[in-house]
Amino acid sequence: SRAILLQKGKITGDGHADGCIRQYLQAGSASPTEKRWEDPSQAPGNGAVVFEATRAVSRRTDAEDPSLFDTATPVDIEVELRVVKPSRFHVTLHFMAEQGVTAFTSGCTQAPGWEPVPKAGRHKLTCQVPANLLNEGNYTVKLPLVEEGTRASVILDEVNWYRDWE
Repeated sequence: SRAILLQKGKITGDGHADGCIRQYLQAGSASPTEKRWEDPSQAPGNGAVVFEATRAVSRRTDAEDPSLFDTATPVDIEVELRVVKPSRFHVTLHFMAEQGVTAFTSGCTQAPGWEPVPKAGRHKLTCQVPANLLNEGNYTVKLPLVEEGTRASVILDEVNWYRDWE
């Protein structure tokens, strides 16, 4: 189907709807599949733990555009964080469908090498979404930082990745 993208009253895109949607979503960030906070004072966190980056990585080997995803290929969701002050916490990932419905959740407590009180320093968590798990569509990933096993102190909910499903 055809779409027209308008910006300040001027046509900035005209063509297939998928291309116009991707152009619209990319206009607000350097990468539709990555969010990075270079300035630690602007990064979400609770003082003890700070998010540094999140990204979606397609495991497609034939894609020229790394922002293209399809349901038949696994996708890794990577979360980079810095522990400033060791404390008991974990990160969960909530995959939300377009309608606001939770598609599934995953947490890092069972990740290889995860400690109940992670040491100070940088850590990288990866959640692999298996092939054929999600339906076609757009998903938002919410990342609650859960302290002491029950209290979400930070909910990073602005991580949206558009899937150009084929």
